[in-house]
Amino acid sequence: MSIPLNPVSNLAADIIGDDIASFILYGYSGGNYQSSSTLNPAMGYWLGIETGATVDLDGTPIITDQTKALAGGWNLIASPFTGGSPKTNLRILQGENTYTIEEAVTAGLVQSPVYKYVTATKQYEVVTNLAAWDGNWFFTNASDLSVKYLFATPSDGISPKKDEPFEITPSNWFVDILSEMNGIKDKYLAFGTNELATDGFDNSFDYVKAPISPAANAIESYFLQSGWTNFATRFASNIQAPLLNGVNKSWSFKVYAKAAGSFKLSWLDILNRIPQEIRNAYSFTLRGPGISSGIDMLTQTVYEFNVTAGGTYSFVINSSPVGVEDELMNLSFKLGQNYPNPFNPSTTINYAIKETGLVSLKIYDVLGNEVVTLVNDVKQPGQYEVKFEASNLPSGTYIYKLVQGKNSEIKKLMLLK
Repeated sequence: MSIPLNPVSNLAADIIGDDIASFILYGYSGGNYQSSSTLNPAMGYWLGIETGATVDLDGTPIITDQTKALAGGWNLIASPFTGGSPKTNLRILQGENTYTIEEAVTAGLVQSPVYKYVTATKQYEVVTNLAAWDGNWFFTNASDLSVKYLFATPSDGISPKKDEPFEITPSNWFVDILSEMNGIKDKYLAFGTNELATDGFDNSFDYVKAPISPAANAIESYFLQSGWTNFATRFASNIQAPLLNGVNKSWSFKVYAKAAGSFKLSWLDILNRIPQEIRNAYSFTLRGPGISSGIDMLTQTVYEFNVTAGGTYSFVINSSPVGVEDELMNLSFKLGQNYPNPFNPSTTINYAIKETGLVSLKIYDVLGNEVVTLVNDVKQPGQYEVKFEASNLPSGTYIYKLVQGKNSEIKKLMLLK
């Protein structure tokens, strides 16, 4: 929630307490929910109440542009105006530079989605308009940013930009996985590929997961990725480079539930989301608690399992070329030489594993200092390739090391600028 006025008193006891006897109010700071005793315009809050109620507010309408500092990571933002703010009417400030949201996304400063929590459906929704009284989640990749809300009257005719329809192709597709338990839903978990994406972090495709609701029965699903950004490790989407040349890809994700119950995962629209050409060439198998033998996701689109309160459960989706079972029997643990080599600024590394397990592929300098982690994930047997982007590193010789269980292999590569 938020307030769209300059209040006579910003005390929560005066704004909410005179209408609702019992309530809990949280702000968000430093990556954590924090109890708040005040409410200020252009800031979002979580309000906990037992039943629906109406709140009245005495104050003065705001009719000038407003600027608020943003923290690195997640921010609870809100329109300070009684008429709300279209997303297109927000500006991101960094020093002397001013960006639209789209320009800031391209610059890698912020992510595009703005979320609100809908009480009626008990889930997050992406919005293009920051409505008055709503609080909204917004993610930044830098700690020196501010958001400027441009004041607009109805006569200004400002309207949100309509998104271009997504065209599904063999290179560009994604599948949504819905999580449900006890009437609570989390619909933001997506895996797929895009011709403009890499197997690493892409600000325009790999969206950070909005913070879990403080409710006692909340659930969440996410891709756990360390090293992708400085401000988050949980992601709502993992979009990789296209499936090419019979190379396996995998997507590992986790689910968490604050309470115990029956947890349901579903991907009902998978046949419409993955093109026939890809479905003919690749299988998609889900493995996790109780399904070690794997579920064919193209024929079974729902999986339910029991969870304990506070439990976290790990799953992995593996895409494999159709008919490769015999080839998998002949696989060995192997690290290939990168190509091209020498290179500038990027190179590709191939590797193969013969057993399911945690795989790490890391780059080190000649002194043994870790430079970057390219892979740190559970992988199924198969052949893989990963791209190493080194535009921010100096020229020189580097070492890359593949590890799975007791197996390890090391090779050298050379960056020439």
